[in-house]
Amino acid sequence: MVHQRTGTRLPTLTEMFSIQKALDLPKHPEDKSVPNAGVDRSKKVPWRSVTSPEDQKKFTAELTTRLNVVIDEKYKSVEWKLLSSAQHVTVAQLAGAEKAAVQVVDRVLAGWLANTFLSTAQRKEQVAKKFVGDGTAVVDASDAALRKKLGHPVNGWDMILYFAKNDETAGKIMAAAKIDPYEGAFDDTDFLLDEILKPIFKTREKTLDDCDRLGYFSTRPRLGKVVADLSIDTSGGQKAEVVVMERQYEVFQKLVHEYIHTLEHPVIPGATNESLAFREGICEWMTIQILAEIATWTDRELYDLTTVIESKVLSEAKRDARGQALRRFLSTYQAAPDYARYVTGARQVIDTVGVGANALYAAYIQGHVEYLGLTAYGTWDFPAVESGGARSTCRMPPLDSGSTVAAIAPGLQISADELARLNPPLTAKGHLGDGHPHLFLPGFHGTSPVTDGSETESWDLIAVQNGVAVDRLRATNGPEGLKAAPEGWVLVPDMQ
Repeated sequence: MVHQRTGTRLPTLTEMFSIQKALDLPKHPEDKSVPNAGVDRSKKVPWRSVTSPEDQKKFTAELTTRLNVVIDEKYKSVEWKLLSSAQHVTVAQLAGAEKAAVQVVDRVLAGWLANTFLSTAQRKEQVAKKFVGDGTAVVDASDAALRKKLGHPVNGWDMILYFAKNDETAGKIMAAAKIDPYEGAFDDTDFLLDEILKPIFKTREKTLDDCDRLGYFSTRPRLGKVVADLSIDTSGGQKAEVVVMERQYEVFQKLVHEYIHTLEHPVIPGATNESLAFREGICEWMTIQILAEIATWTDRELYDLTTVIESKVLSEAKRDARGQALRRFLSTYQAAPDYARYVTGARQVIDTVGVGANALYAAYIQGHVEYLGLTAYGTWDFPAVESGGARSTCRMPPLDSGSTVAAIAPGLQISADELARLNPPLTAKGHLGDGHPHLFLPGFHGTSPVTDGSETESWDLIAVQNGVAVDRLRATNGPEGLKAAPEGWVLVPDMQ
């Protein structure tokens, strides 16, 4: 079994640029390929101040046309649900799908979840927003009154914002016009809202509301519920019970995705500037991984899962066949069309950081966003640098002003001369400098303890995550290792 930290390391600056683009994260201030990336938005030049009225009119018309096409396409896919002949499953018929989703996600991600640090306040919040798995989490997406009561109302305005932000063609139109409403000048955002989105919404509010309540599954932090489309299509002539059964399995897959959202670590929104590409891309990528792992279960295990999803027990003779049928069904799962390009981004990150899936799991579930080059505060961290032929260096724990190479070398089980040789700017008697210097240390990697400002990840938990004895971990970090809890970066021996 691959350990949670096998191969994890800090990304270099170039790798950070790739991660930023793949997950639509805030522009890195040193990325020269992005004009004015490090400039405050309030100081950027407004787009309309450098474009002619004719070009503004042309852009407005082109983007408005495209967004109306997107709305029409989405509405066309859901309008059959408005017909009087449309049928629906009940919330009760989906209770088993919810229970099954919670069971499989908790089982597959058990190791990651068990080793996740949450402060007392964070754990209380996560418990409040998780699905309990008792069959009560699903809410009819078309029930406007109940959604309003729950604090997740039908919201056509969110739909038009979503389409504008995430439609690839709309993005290309903006790029061609050289306007960036999301990271350009604040006036660029105002232009998009006032000249394009608000006029569209004014004339198409009902259509957009219908797209929201009939076209999506979604959950919200602290909601503890998932709004779900309960519609079923019986126009193909199948028996109603068969269509209901198929819908139960489709909903099970969607609830795996939605339940993973409730396990997102509390640092993620702030660390990623609430990037939708990060949130949905990694969540859907995990959904694909979990469903693929379930497909490797035995026929009996899969049959048992069908009894939960359908909330009924079949005859003994059908057990193996039903297990095999579920395996075939799971093997056909593909990324939801709305999230496909985000999943591609998640896979690009895996290729970039070169640690398999570990960096994504460590960041999304455990809050260790340093493995993607981020801090918990929504800024980019100091990048690792190439040194001594290695791909990256290690961040050191906090060092006092008197720290020397000779003083820290024993805890690393390396000679002072060898440490100095690996890091030419240093000498065996030289001063290492204050703060958290980067050193090339083969056989080690760095980690930043997760904290909410009042409580911090413990030495014991960091040791378990990294597959190292806690005594060795403390010794490696010298005087810092004597403290009750880490107060800065922790140096970790790689697993032997």
